[in-house]
Amino acid sequence: MKKLIPILLISGLLLVQINVPSYAQNVKSTSQVRDLGWVTNAESTGNVELNIEASDALGTYNGYIYVYNDWNFSIVCGASLPINLTVLYPTEFTPGENLTVNISAESLPGYIFFNTSGDHKLNVTIDSDVNTGHEGQQLNLSIDMSLFLTNSYDTSFRADIDTPIGNVTKSIEAQMAHSNSMALNVKINVDMQQPTLTQINQELTVDSSVTMHVSFDIIIVAKTKILGHIIAEGSALSKTINTTIEWTEEGIKSISLPIKSNASSTDTVDLSVELEYIVDEFYIEFNNITLITDIDEEKIGQRTGEIFNSTASWVITMMEQIIQSILSHYNGSFPMNISSISESEPIEQLELSIKATDGNTIKSDSPYSEETLLSESISIGAAIKPWYMRAETYVIVAAIVGCVAVIYVVTRKNRKK
Repeated sequence: MKKLIPILLISGLLLVQINVPSYAQNVKSTSQVRDLGWVTNAESTGNVELNIEASDALGTYNGYIYVYNDWNFSIVCGASLPINLTVLYPTEFTPGENLTVNISAESLPGYIFFNTSGDHKLNVTIDSDVNTGHEGQQLNLSIDMSLFLTNSYDTSFRADIDTPIGNVTKSIEAQMAHSNSMALNVKINVDMQQPTLTQINQELTVDSSVTMHVSFDIIIVAKTKILGHIIAEGSALSKTINTTIEWTEEGIKSISLPIKSNASSTDTVDLSVELEYIVDEFYIEFNNITLITDIDEEKIGQRTGEIFNSTASWVITMMEQIIQSILSHYNGSFPMNISSISESEPIEQLELSIKATDGNTIKSDSPYSEETLLSESISIGAAIKPWYMRAETYVIVAAIVGCVAVIYVVTRKNRKK
């Protein structure tokens, strides 16, 4: 029992000086994902007629290529730009201990899109006289040849990006909106005098002989920011907090709320968090939009040469080479005239107003200037500890232990007397 006395005395002293231990606070979160992207509609109509001289330095052929190119496309372009906003806050406070509220703005994977649909008609007509020879053999003919294409499109392009926050400038070059191969209908009239008198009138189809695509360059310019307006009031606070924090890139911002040391269970913290999206400038520009028609000269030359299968092989070979050479004068690149363009609208909305324009550039502007992204009102109460973890409980236990030790000492002394 003598050993028990110092133990009780020391325990009592320690318990008197012990601070109430903090235990882990519960943390709640409120989160919201917003898509800050937009949609811009446009129309492209074009009608091009060209006469291209077609001849070679050796005088093998001489004539022209007539081109009629007509299209009518609807364009839907813009971006999907999601962002995740999260507020993390304690559900209760402890007197004398500061509360920390964390607010994060996270860029999520998004994308730029450029979708086209519509009709395209192409007529390439060759009218040429051929005069050449092969090992003493003469080839003398007139060619009247037309290539017809009629096609409808419903195709799309997409480039992945992360939603920009802050000042961002980015370029994406030589992107294609769509690409596919199709058949070309060919009508041929040939009047050949040499080496044999021959007339050919024939129609044929050359499969996968034309590739269509739209090319353009993309420029992204963003000057944006997110502002967080935080107001903290309530009887538990030692002072009111009214502050604004700013994001010019994704990340986490923290706010510390000072709690009074004498705050009671009836006191509260009332927290208001509002996140606002500010756009100084934000646009996606599709530049140098070009409609490209790529005709497979070699394939058309080979199919055309096949109609001379009743003549000498050198005539077939010569015809293939001549057709390929004539078609090499054709350049199928045409600026896609943008005839009208809409005002951009948030991606969730579809009602768009249209205005006339010109050129082969679409500037797709963000429709936002200021937009509230998240608005939360949060109430935080006092932490209610179990009775055995409260300060007064520790004091009482310390006092009881001390008293027991004192009584024991006094009793022992009296017995000895």
